[in-house]
Formats: sequence, structure tokens, C-alpha cells
Amino acid sequence: SNVVGQHTMCEMYMMTLGVLAPYRRLGIARGLLESALAAAAQDPTIRRVVLHVQIDNDDALRFYHKHGFATVRMVERYYKLLDPPHAYLLEYPLR
Repeated sequence: SNVVGQHTMCEMYMMTLGVLAPYRRLGIARGLLESALAAAAQDPTIRRVVLHVQIDNDDALRFYHKHGFATVRMVERYYKLLDPPHAYLLEYPLR
């Protein structure tokens, strides 16, 4: 965390964003993501939004990259019960 003025800078972590297969490609995930990013942007202490994506989830990676997220690094053995267990950490800078 960084301290700016009287505010401690922090980040928002997106735990899960999922849309069932029959409802994909209808803009639902985009709307949810845009709403979450807009809410985070309203809080001056949130400097970035971060999330993890399993390394073989090409659809999710494409989606987040298309919406302004950048891959920061790979995190080995992030998932305990999934194969592959590795994830990418993605970030969306707000400030």
C-alpha cells in the first residue's frame, strides 16, 4: 500500500466473474466488468483492479486484455484443485 495524503492506496481484487455458456456473447460479462471498474474508479484509494486467470483460459485472457487489463506475471501453483494449477495475474490500473 502507498499513502497519498490521508488515504492509504489499495487495490480491488476480482474473485470471480462468470457467465453460464448459454448466456455468453450477449454483453453480460462486459456489463458486469464495466460496472465493477466504474465502482472501483469512484473510490480514490483504489489504484488498480487485479485478478487471476488460469493460464489455459484463452477466452478469459482475450476478454480481459480486450477490456484494458495487462498481464503482470505468471503465478505458479496458484490453483490447488485445477489442472493446470498456474495462473496469470492481470491488472487494470485506475490511477
